Amino acid sequence: MSCRWLLLSLDRLSSSELTVTQGHIANMLGVRREAVTKAAGKLQSSGIIRYCRGVITVLDRPQLEARVCECYAVVKSLAAFIHLWWRQQSLSEHPTTPALT
Repeated sequence: MSCRWLLLSLDRLSSSELTVTQGHIANMLGVRREAVTKAAGKLQSSGIIRYCRGVITVLDRPQLEARVCECYAVVKSLAAFIHLWWRQQSLSEHPTTPALT
């Protein structure tokens, strides 16, 4: 299971729970279900998550964040920037598209 994927998914929710099957996670990450089972088991035995019947509950988000690479912070910052830009554009009379250079 990808810690980054889990964090990015939870960032879009207002809770620390995510309802998803191991099969679905495996399909989204392009890995075998057994790999997801093993990774979820490691995170659960470390006390970082609880996984039961398709519900993942994050128990220790700081520890989960400590297991991801710096790309999570980059993606999270970029998403926040885009959200802020989009909100500002929707409030203005003449929205413009940002230059991606």
